Amino acid sequence: MTNKLNSDNMYECEHCGKGFTREKTLLVHVCEQRRRHLQGYEKGVQVGFLAYNRFFQLSQGATKDKTYEQFSKSPYYIAFVKFGRYVIGRTIIEADTYIDWLITQRVKIDEWCFEATYDLYLKSKLLTEPVEPALERTVKFMQEWGKEQKAEWNHFFYYVNMNKAVEMINAGKISPWAIYNCKSGQKLLEDMNDEQINLIETVINPPWWKKLFKQKQLDVDFAKDVLRQAEIE
Repeated sequence: MTNKLNSDNMYECEHCGKGFTREKTLLVHVCEQRRRHLQGYEKGVQVGFLAYNRFFQLSQGATKDKTYEQFSKSPYYIAFVKFGRYVIGRTIIEADTYIDWLITQRVKIDEWCFEATYDLYLKSKLLTEPVEPALERTVKFMQEWGKEQKAEWNHFFYYVNMNKAVEMINAGKISPWAIYNCKSGQKLLEDMNDEQINLIETVINPPWWKKLFKQKQLDVDFAKDVLRQAEIE
């Protein structure tokens, strides 16, 4: 970037308009707007920018995306970037869906990074999502577990540490679509103590899943077939 003199023979910051008599001073100058400009390639900032545009699309019917410059000058920049970094910093199940849920549920932007907010979304999603993405995600995280433990991933339900299983189920990584539709998944629940069952109760919710499985027998058959082919007993 070439720094040019303005009409007052001052070197001017293109971001904040502040003038300097020496070019060297301008080169080391970092104002808030320049800092935001330089942050534009950070993943967290990019996620925040995406959420910012999605907000205008869903809440105001915008058909044209805002520019990054408009975003960087927005009074909501800090809040959206904070959210973007939150998304990058933790495992969010389907971040795009979460963003849409936050907007359509009219959750205040200041509450987007609250764990309680994410838990509310997650519990709702896990009880209503289609079987295909639920199984796909379950297999993905089982495979990751297998690599970490140097174990056969499809033996997950037999060998996973119970506390780890509780953590993964609550995080939405292991779906009841898999747990209830194979013998090893059911045995995992049988082997858990009362405290562990209580911790995952809202996810495994037996009455809910029993009713849902009766209504979606074709999906149950699909789940069992997928698990059988993956040799998850």
